[in-house]
Amino acid sequence: MNRNRSGRSWSTRLLGQSLLPKQRRDWARLLRRILLGICAAVLVPAAAVPIHAQRLDGTLRVTVSDITGASVTDARVTVTNEATKVSVSTNVSSEGTYVLPNLLVGSYSITVEKDGFKKYVVKNVQVNSNQVTDAKAKIEVGDITSIVEVTTGAELVQTDSSQLSSTLGGRVANEVPINTLGGSVLELAVGLPNTTTQEGGVLGSGGSIGGTRPRFNGFSIDGVDDNRADVNGPITPVIQDSVAEFTLLTNQFSAENGHSAGGQFAITTKSGTNNWHGEAHEYDRNRNYDAPNNQEKDRIKAGTQKDKDRFDYNRLGASVGGPIIKNRLFIFGAYEFQNNGLAANSPTATLPTAAGLSALTAMAANSKVKDILAQFPVAPSATDAVTVNGTSIPVGQFQSIAPSFTNQHDFIVNADLNLGKHQLRDRVLYDRFRAPDFNADLPQSQFLGTNAFDARKAIFTDAWSVSSHLVNDFRASYSRNVGPALVIPAGFENFPNVGIDSLGINLGPDGNSPQSYTQNVYQLSDAMTYIRGKHTFKWGLEARKWIAPSNSLPRARGEWDYANLQTLVNDLVPDGGNGALRGAGSGVFASNYNAFYWFIQDDLKVTSRLTLNLGLRYEYSGIPRDENLQAGNAIADDPAKGLFFRSPKPDTNNFAPRFGFAYDPTGSGKWAIRGGAGLAFDVTPTNFAQLQLPPQVQSEQNPVVTCALAGAPAWCTSGPVDPKTGKRTMGPGFLAGGGLLQVNVPPTTQADARAATQGLNLDVTAPKVFTWTLSVQHEIFKDTSVELRYLGTHSVSLPVQKRLNEESAFDFGFKPLPTFFKASDVPATFPLTSQRRADYVNFLNNGAFQPLAADGFFSTMTTFPPIGQGIYHSGSVDVIHRLVRGFYVRGNYTYAKNIDNSTNELFSSRVNPRRPQDALNIGKERGRSVLDITHKLAITWIYDLPKINSDSRFVKGFLHGWEVSGTYLAQTGQPITALSGTDSNANGSSAGDRTILNPNGVGLTGSGVNFACINPTTGASFTSATIGGVSSTGVATGCAVGSGAPNGTSGNNFVVGYVAADPTATFIQANLGAKTNVGRNTISTPGFNIWNMSVLKGTKIGERINVQFRAEAYNLFNHRNFSIGLPTNNGAIDQTQNPNPLSTGYPFVTATGLFLNNHQFNGGSRTMQLGLKLIF
Repeated sequence: MNRNRSGRSWSTRLLGQSLLPKQRRDWARLLRRILLGICAAVLVPAAAVPIHAQRLDGTLRVTVSDITGASVTDARVTVTNEATKVSVSTNVSSEGTYVLPNLLVGSYSITVEKDGFKKYVVKNVQVNSNQVTDAKAKIEVGDITSIVEVTTGAELVQTDSSQLSSTLGGRVANEVPINTLGGSVLELAVGLPNTTTQEGGVLGSGGSIGGTRPRFNGFSIDGVDDNRADVNGPITPVIQDSVAEFTLLTNQFSAENGHSAGGQFAITTKSGTNNWHGEAHEYDRNRNYDAPNNQEKDRIKAGTQKDKDRFDYNRLGASVGGPIIKNRLFIFGAYEFQNNGLAANSPTATLPTAAGLSALTAMAANSKVKDILAQFPVAPSATDAVTVNGTSIPVGQFQSIAPSFTNQHDFIVNADLNLGKHQLRDRVLYDRFRAPDFNADLPQSQFLGTNAFDARKAIFTDAWSVSSHLVNDFRASYSRNVGPALVIPAGFENFPNVGIDSLGINLGPDGNSPQSYTQNVYQLSDAMTYIRGKHTFKWGLEARKWIAPSNSLPRARGEWDYANLQTLVNDLVPDGGNGALRGAGSGVFASNYNAFYWFIQDDLKVTSRLTLNLGLRYEYSGIPRDENLQAGNAIADDPAKGLFFRSPKPDTNNFAPRFGFAYDPTGSGKWAIRGGAGLAFDVTPTNFAQLQLPPQVQSEQNPVVTCALAGAPAWCTSGPVDPKTGKRTMGPGFLAGGGLLQVNVPPTTQADARAATQGLNLDVTAPKVFTWTLSVQHEIFKDTSVELRYLGTHSVSLPVQKRLNEESAFDFGFKPLPTFFKASDVPATFPLTSQRRADYVNFLNNGAFQPLAADGFFSTMTTFPPIGQGIYHSGSVDVIHRLVRGFYVRGNYTYAKNIDNSTNELFSSRVNPRRPQDALNIGKERGRSVLDITHKLAITWIYDLPKINSDSRFVKGFLHGWEVSGTYLAQTGQPITALSGTDSNANGSSAGDRTILNPNGVGLTGSGVNFACINPTTGASFTSATIGGVSSTGVATGCAVGSGAPNGTSGNNFVVGYVAADPTATFIQANLGAKTNVGRNTISTPGFNIWNMSVLKGTKIGERINVQFRAEAYNLFNHRNFSIGLPTNNGAIDQTQNPNPLSTGYPFVTATGLFLNNHQFNGGSRTMQLGLKLIF
């Protein structure tokens, strides 16, 4: 096989692997009839649900012993739901432990009966979804007609399960203040150990759980998977007042869990009870309640606006539930509408003033450049100046604002039917969302498009108690979502996205539009639980089918990224971080595939104090249908380089063993030592393959590809002649010539196919996460426990975006150009044989950086090999005082370290690039992960103010019914990388090129460079602020001064190094040909310090009606949080509303006044919400 200079095969070196291979009576009666009609329409099985322990029910495990501690077998254990009065009994035990699975979430009473012993009754035992609830009963010798009654809750210490889970329900889920609009209970995960908020610009949702990528989190609603297949993350919103509880599984030691290798976010919705209950609510937020943020203050002070940005939010709805038939058929329903009118705004950017824009327009090379400039907003006043063609252009700070809104409708209908041995449950959810679509980096009214999203979900389950030993759980569901459907505004269908790196702006419509996506998921599963002796066995099967068509052509309108204004004004080829890119062809893609899973689990009660959790899981996911289109490009195969274009093969060996243990060292139930290890597999988002379809369908144009095609535009040869090749290079006229071609003619020859091939879809290797934990849990006093936990994860086979067709000039033996920190460091002379900047320019212009060009491949050849790795270690302490007598508190601190060699896979962030600096040296990317959140402290509390003894009805009415609840979050910020914004190593990509560290630099400062020049005759050195050259009339400027070079010679021929423009800066730009020495993610950014507080006043009206008034303040103390991310774990909010990670100024050392300038972000401010709720 052909080998490169490293001695490794091309396939191994480029890919890291071989290529060969989720009121009264009248009113109540009316609602009952309405909901009964809806129930009749929906009580039909739909089709399929998962068997991961993402469930709408839970298991109750009752340990029965006598007063000596000896196990009691053959007792009759009956559990009764205190709301529905539905009872389940068993007399089958494992060494005195009685297991009752598939119980509806809620509060239960437990009755234990055995001849010769007194009847024992335990009340108020809460059963949670997705976990085993332990309860202990100590029965006394005596007459069975005697009753011992205990009012308590479930055991605080988990002595029988190694699984790390947290369940938040009831008042915690409904009364703790949640900052995000809509009150999604998923946000409550931030208050748990080993979790984080969503890091800014990282795809997925839910934050990092146990150090894993947010993409690896799984979401479910009532036991049904709720994940998008294309980008991962949840689909369907759930009305807060319809939530019974929320559970987060941090590790996966039960084999029931699967599909997602990170955290499992499970929502369980409410059911009806034996009594009719309901509520109606309205919440209001308004800018008049809020404090101004950083940017609003600046604009008001500058006189550019008179008041805070518009923000008018209303959320109103109602829910009701009760019996259709007492003790048998129950129904629950809820509806909610949300409306928000607001102003979308951007981070602070640098833009020309009106005078500056006028000057730029006057010097614009042609009308096409003027068309772009005509869409520029203008800064209100000058704060600086930039030089364009020798003219000083005044620029100033600007925050863009555009009108925005959201309208959202949601409803849910639940029905539960008790048929003795069968428990039938039906769920239907609906969501409709509408909003404008805008470019979050620089929102402007003329570029507002539309964004539509709809979701539907139907669920059916049957929990069948076959016998006292055996329970069968059948599930079926159908889920459908349509959207996001992003539409470009009229008149801008072909307007590109234009970036100016030095100003920190990106102009145009949303860069992801236009696009459409539809996903249909059919799920079917069956699981069985069998109790035999010391064993509780569980096994199950699941099948799924995805039908998911989409239409999204990446960069269909073109993306022109310029390093500075001068390149744009002169209509040169874009030379910024992303250069010039444009999609061509069809964006239609069908992500249709099937999946199959099975598991087997044994919870073995070795002794009364030791339980082993043993399991094995298998997962198979097929190949999305249109990935097979790659086989149509077989004509482009290159066996010599190990490149084969065929249908990718699925990963078929995904066996995941799980082991855990729980040990009660004292036998008192007050201590538990838990631990274990397990392997979990994840899935690869389908949009990875969609972005690199074969040239028979789609291609990505860049300057090299366009200029190699027939009918190449004139700008391909409008530049100066390359003295080495004798050919003309790329030059002016880029926009005038139409930019990049948007043609995709299906190739018919091998040469044409290779020239247009844009990527390669590899055989699937599922990402893997190894998890291991050890914890000690102790009930320190009644209703209060503390847990000390160590959690470690090792993620392997992670997808990394890699360009196969790029190689650094350094790999070809080029010597790096030196960078000096101050002018006095520049030597008086340089050897005449010194490497010149022109050598690197020609290397790029000639396409020499493309190792596959010799075989006819001219595109970047993007692929996602499984070469990423990450390692996470953490220690945490978690203190819980459960809600008793009106007081609840949970506080935890996590210390963690997260190291990886890659985090982002796609262009979702500029501060954390998605590509490595050198694709052939992935080892040098190892450093702090974007997910490396070292410290996190979270506290959640609810406190009912004590009642005052008084005979006065007024005093009672005013002073009783008060509650104070809140949360506190202190979290360190995500690390970022200081970037040069240039292609330092000349490999054709500047996305990940880092900087040079000045050991004598001061603070977190950055600097561009001037040029160290050489006289070509004497070798004498001098410095210049510009590269310059010799004009067509013989005028020499910049580094060409005194060169005696012929007309048309570029000053690049005389650049032999660089000099820091600011010798006191810490991070110095590594310009073309300079070698970086700063590591990845070495800069820590600000984190969070946020108090949220809620005050609630409840007032009873009669016996059945309670009125609640709520006032909530988020960021109570108005502390500025200049973080990259937002104080949320909602990935959709981060990706659509957070412009911070896409700032083109913050990470770039050449961005004047914006590099690491936290004040370009609005920093947040105190916001408030008022609420009113009527409960009956």
